[in-house]
Amino acid sequence: MIEHFSIAVGVEAVKLVLEKIRAKFPSSQEEIKRAWDEITDEVTLETYNAFRAFAEEQVRTNAELAAGLADKIGNREATLLYLQLHGEALKSVLRERMRLMCAAKVGIFKPDLDIEMKSRVSRALASLEPRDVLLLRELETSHGREAFQARWDEPGTYSNAALVQAGCLGIPPGKVWGSTMNQITELGRAVIRFVDTWQPEDAREGKENTVGGI
Repeated sequence: MIEHFSIAVGVEAVKLVLEKIRAKFPSSQEEIKRAWDEITDEVTLETYNAFRAFAEEQVRTNAELAAGLADKIGNREATLLYLQLHGEALKSVLRERMRLMCAAKVGIFKPDLDIEMKSRVSRALASLEPRDVLLLRELETSHGREAFQARWDEPGTYSNAALVQAGCLGIPPGKVWGSTMNQITELGRAVIRFVDTWQPEDAREGKENTVGGI
């Protein structure tokens, strides 16, 4: 009798947990559409903010360049790059990654990168998280081999491997794997340039960096 009672209690507890979990996620078509609309609106707003900040900066520094921004790249190329980055923003699990991808859309109009490099950058960004980009920035600004190596050797992060796999870090010419530290590749520097308008929300608000939700 006690055993059957325990089983019944266990079943009810499982049902309660499952009900709470179900309530957290959209289940009906209407709920799914509403959730997707909210995500889309958030991406649209962040994209607008990113382009507004970029346009304002260009107007302040180079009005002539700002006036011809839209002519710097072909419509087909710009549209495809935009759609790739927009898709990455929409499916980003982390809000900060969504903001990063929205800021990356601005990179489409950077005049100092050719269209082939911009295409490579968009593919590299598809495999990176905000923490990876922050590490790449730190490595670029590290002064000397010792500072670079010390930052590279820090434990507890997957960013090192992610940057290598994305092609942002590579083995220096004439060296073999494991014989020396990696160096930032041309693609890695292009990634930094492409998203140089992005700053984590915590950094903008003067808070401790919590990129990645940790």
